[in-house]
Amino acid sequence: MENIKNLTEDFNEIFNSVQLSSGSHKKASLKLSEHFNLVDFNIFFQQFLRCTNPFLFIDTKIKNPYVDRVMEFIGIFCYTLKKDFDAQEDRADAKKAIEHPFLEHFFSYILKIQNVVTFTVRVRSCQMINRILSSLVDTSLSTEFCDKIEEAMLERLNDTKLEVRLEAILAIHRFQEKQNPLDKIIDQLKIIMEHDRFAKVRRLCVEKIALRSDVIPILLLKIRDVDIGVRLAAFTRLSKLAGSLTIEQRRLIIKCASLDSSDKIKNYIESSLLPFWLECFKSNILCFMKAVRFDASEIDVKETNELCEFIVKTFIKSKPLDNLIEVLNFMDSAKLVPYEELNWETSNYWRIIVQYIHDNDRLSEELDNVLPELVHFCNYIRCFCEDLPEMSSTTDFLENQFILKQLFTITKIYDVSDPISRSSLNQVVRDTLRNVALTLDTVEVIVSNLETMIVDVEKRARYINELISEISSPENIDEEIKIQSKFTEKIRALKEEVSDTSKRQERAINEKNYMLADSLEHELKQLANSIIEIENERYKHSRSPKKKKEDIATNIKNLDIAAGFLLSPNIRRMTSSLETLKTETIYDLMTAENPIIQSKALHCYGLFCLIDKKAASDGIHIFSAPIAAYQGGQECDIQILNVCIGSIVDLLRIYGTQLIAAPEENTDLSESQREEHQRHFYGGTSLTKIIQGLVDLMDDEQIQVQETAGRGLCSLILSNTIQSSSLLSRMVLKWCNPYEGSQKLKQMIGVTLQKMPYSIGFHMQWENAILITLKTIVYAPDNSPYLDVSIDDIAKFMVALYHVNLTENERVSNFAMNICLEILKKPKAKPVLVLSKLLNTLNLSDDENMDDLFSICEEIRDKVNNRMIINNIIKFVGKLNVTSKADPQPIQVEDDDPDESDDDTENNEQI
Repeated sequence: MENIKNLTEDFNEIFNSVQLSSGSHKKASLKLSEHFNLVDFNIFFQQFLRCTNPFLFIDTKIKNPYVDRVMEFIGIFCYTLKKDFDAQEDRADAKKAIEHPFLEHFFSYILKIQNVVTFTVRVRSCQMINRILSSLVDTSLSTEFCDKIEEAMLERLNDTKLEVRLEAILAIHRFQEKQNPLDKIIDQLKIIMEHDRFAKVRRLCVEKIALRSDVIPILLLKIRDVDIGVRLAAFTRLSKLAGSLTIEQRRLIIKCASLDSSDKIKNYIESSLLPFWLECFKSNILCFMKAVRFDASEIDVKETNELCEFIVKTFIKSKPLDNLIEVLNFMDSAKLVPYEELNWETSNYWRIIVQYIHDNDRLSEELDNVLPELVHFCNYIRCFCEDLPEMSSTTDFLENQFILKQLFTITKIYDVSDPISRSSLNQVVRDTLRNVALTLDTVEVIVSNLETMIVDVEKRARYINELISEISSPENIDEEIKIQSKFTEKIRALKEEVSDTSKRQERAINEKNYMLADSLEHELKQLANSIIEIENERYKHSRSPKKKKEDIATNIKNLDIAAGFLLSPNIRRMTSSLETLKTETIYDLMTAENPIIQSKALHCYGLFCLIDKKAASDGIHIFSAPIAAYQGGQECDIQILNVCIGSIVDLLRIYGTQLIAAPEENTDLSESQREEHQRHFYGGTSLTKIIQGLVDLMDDEQIQVQETAGRGLCSLILSNTIQSSSLLSRMVLKWCNPYEGSQKLKQMIGVTLQKMPYSIGFHMQWENAILITLKTIVYAPDNSPYLDVSIDDIAKFMVALYHVNLTENERVSNFAMNICLEILKKPKAKPVLVLSKLLNTLNLSDDENMDDLFSICEEIRDKVNNRMIINNIIKFVGKLNVTSKADPQPIQVEDDDPDESDDDTENNEQI
């Protein structure tokens, strides 16, 4: 007994001392090991449990350094025993390893209590396992021993408590087998990382999960997590994988990084991720830019350009400007990139550096180090264009277009005040537009150079008309010069002959040879007539009507030039030359058989409508006709349809109801007729049908049509052009539909909904939209995708959005009253249960409507028989009691009555 008493005192002394300082752990561990070797195992183990068990019940919500030190000590003690035991055992096969008896018994005990009901014990058990395993990291453990721990911790990964799951992840992550495609731990961590509702758990999974090919896609999802910490952890893990990622994955990471709103993440991207990735590409920025390039389509090229701008501008902040300029590798003092090195990356990099220096006033002196003389630069562009092949692959064509865009973006930076520079730029712009096959984006950039050279819009429009006329003319300019030269040569020869004949006539007169003189006079008249005939012929040739080229390529080029010019933001009113452009170039092509030509002509006409209300009055019908025809089952080219949708939306946003015809003064219209009349434009096109058409197009089979129509409706909603509760409800239903194909459309709707609370009149529209949406989901048929939608979650979301930027407190009580009236109108209808829940999500404030709410709740109670609804009403009244300063209003609770449901489907509002 005395020995046991002394042992107890020693244990108490050891466990008390290790709580106070970590410095005593090693000494205490050796002392405890001595006791283990001298004392019976069962007695020692019972004493050990007596000292450790109290720490398992200490609250985990408050950080306790004493508990941490004890667990650290236990880990050191287990390591000491394990190390000595392994030194004595000679085991060649680790799978048949025999664990230290103490470790086996202690872990058996911990694993036995890790699933008890007491939350604190579960947390501390997992903590204990984690600390011991951390201490044993340099030792080998038997497979059987590890399997027991793994099985228990996998169970704890699904624990209901956050703290338990966190500790289980810390304990189990070291058992992951990255090479095993069926590893249970990795599979479980993947599920938790995707679906756990607590950001701490998701973040820890991101930090601890083994990197495997099937894990990377989930990490890519986490860089868009709602929590900053999770996103930062995902970016941190992915920053080490630059060489292992696909181009698409790199692009996604950089795009998300560039759009992230968190300064913390932006700082990490700029200071760590991008510099580390640059090192992976041998510190070559151009190689890095190439590693994120997609160039299969114009959309790919545009997105790549945005990513590269973000990359280069990030490095500009941290690298010396001289080093950045050296990357361009100019061929000589002319500061021109060699043609063989002029590609996607160099042209883009050159343009970004030039624009950055130009936009930064303190670097204005450095501009001469990257910009060549304009005359030389124009000649450089001309030579590049002359070397372009007539036929090339799509990729090569897009690359050449991209390079031209960068070069002509650089030319916009130059000062063209001197005549020589202006003339050089003017000529290269004209030659490029006339002779090179170009895309609309490239044409727009090239034509924008004219804004500084020809400031006046009328003169610039005249320039464009002349250019289009030159392109449409079938004769080659050089050939025309040759023809004119022939006429001139004939006239010159005849005039020389006239001169010689006149001299001969003069000599004949002097010699009094009058017969010869008379003959020469007759010859002179013939020569004069010949000269007149040739002059007339030359005049007729110059005035003869030229046959216009009407091939597809020429028409497309002319329309692109017109569109590139019309896209200029400083064109605000019609001029005579603009009218000429519209009538002579655009009108006839709007009915062309080729859909590409027709869509481009409609696009140009739509641009005219933006500056000409008269054209817009006709345009609203022109653009609505293809939409109506398409809805009626007729075939329509997708490009034409998209142009018409975009143009309709632009006209509605700019002119709104200005295009609607006013009723005649003497016309006697009823109120309903006048309201219907106000929905029609001049010519009879219905605004209601246009909006309904756009709404219907969101369900079209073509994803592109869905997105164009959805984008248009979102812009109309955000601009307050259209205020409609039904439309808002339709957008919400589209957004929450789990089976809709276009994620891009859902994203657009989500962003729109996020901005809506800050628009005028939103809350009034949204109240009705909430009711319409909930009724639609409640009354959804059995085959509807909305059966898989949580109506409670949708209700909570819509009410949460309703409270954003809500300044009129009495509006909430009015909304609550409307909900109560809706319940009272049909107390046994299907939506009543949802509406009763909806009442309890409202944030009410005390106002004059409180008494009315109390009264109507009592009335609802009398008419409703469903116990769940009654309980919701009771809960709402309790909320009113807390909010109101009035005395509490009791509601008597009675026994349940059979729940009867109105089979009325009038509330099932179709949208």
